Amino acid sequence: MKARCISGVGYPNENGGVTFYSPLIGDIANIGEPGVTMLFSKKNQKSSSVCVFENFLDYLAYLMLMGLNKQTIDSDVLILNSVGNFLDGMLECETYRRVLCFFRRSRASVIMQATFLDRMNGISKDMSYIYTESGNDSLLDLIGTLGKQI
Repeated sequence: MKARCISGVGYPNENGGVTFYSPLIGDIANIGEPGVTMLFSKKNQKSSSVCVFENFLDYLAYLMLMGLNKQTIDSDVLILNSVGNFLDGMLECETYRRVLCFFRRSRASVIMQATFLDRMNGISKDMSYIYTESGNDSLLDLIGTLGKQI
């Protein structure tokens, strides 16, 4: 990035770009075309439900929590990678019968979540209670809180 080699995690999005995170830059960046990332629970087959995350770090926190509780959810995963991709995300979610939303508690995310829940009335569910009941703003924040308690 900018003629420097920075280590981090990169993963492809649906538009051929790469979403990249490094603690050295402290934020999530797009390399190439921005877009959402879809992960399917079964190869070449859509599930009837999808879990929607604002970014990859919250998805990783979700996986960690599921592993700690020895639970699994047979759902596809949609990672928005940016609040700016929420329209693309909503279009992707329209083919599912159940949409579980794990959005952060920021001003933009609250508006995005309200739009998701309104547009997909009856099939979408706000899952933020998992972390907001303990005073956290995201799944990643919850993991940090749990780590301090250990």
